[in-house]
Amino acid sequence: MASGGRSEGAIREAGGAFGKLETAREEKYFRDLVKNEKQIGALKKDLDDRVKEKIAKDEPLNENERLSLEAAKQRQVLMKNDGAE
Repeated sequence: MASGGRSEGAIREAGGAFGKLETAREEKYFRDLVKNEKQIGALKKDLDDRVKEKIAKDEPLNENERLSLEAAKQRQVLMKNDGAE
């Protein structure tokens, strides 16, 4: 609860033009969030695929590719540890 005894969504609850504007902003925020998560997932998959291809061809990895490989290894360890509990 915010100061003054009002709830967090006081503007939305009040309705009217400000309530509609707040609702529209909130919906846009969540649409953009989903869109960004999809873009990040696609970029991560592309980088992972390039790293796997370079490893298969025994080519050297650049800094971003090395970081991606290390992150993938850490994710595997975390997933393995989460499953063990």
